[in-house]
Amino acid sequence: MSSNEEEINHIKDQLCLSRLGKKSINDVFFASYKHVLSIDLSSNELKSLDPETFRPCERLVKLNLSSNQIERVNPGTFDHCSSLTDLSLACNRLTRVDEHYFSNCKSIKILALNNNSISSLDKFSFRSCDSLVELKLNNNFITSLHPAMFESCRNLTTLFVHKNELKHLVLFSLNKLVNLKFRNEHETSPLKGVQEVKCHYFYP
Repeated sequence: MSSNEEEINHIKDQLCLSRLGKKSINDVFFASYKHVLSIDLSSNELKSLDPETFRPCERLVKLNLSSNQIERVNPGTFDHCSSLTDLSLACNRLTRVDEHYFSNCKSIKILALNNNSISSLDKFSFRSCDSLVELKLNNNFITSLHPAMFESCRNLTTLFVHKNELKHLVLFSLNKLVNLKFRNEHETSPLKGVQEVKCHYFYP
């Protein structure tokens, strides 16, 4: 048995690689795990991911990359994960969310980007996230959100944006939005310091 095989905790369809001090994952690492449904790479020392890393993981449903040192997402990183519904990039070092980050993530339902250093989001950051239900952007340095940023997120029901630098929040073109929540369990006001909140609902 190789040293890699000894490290890996592989139970049924779940692959646990958490807390192994991994600094990189090469592009053929998951070649033998094509049928895995869940991968936990949390609490390692990953700074970036090769765009080909998850190419074999077409059946992957859940991917946990939280608590690493990831500063950016390379184009195409998640393009082959067509079944991915739950993705966590929480507690990393992201400073922005570009349009290409989730350009082919049409099945994503839960996306965690909280506890990073995000100050900039592209107007089209979530344009391909048609199935998005829950989005966590809390605990960053976001100063504004483009009003039409979520116009493609027709199923969005939960949005966490507390503990940012938002002063005004105006959102529209929220097609079929059921409920938009601003939550901060440790403050009396959901959005501390926010002077204006407007949410416009448009139903086709």
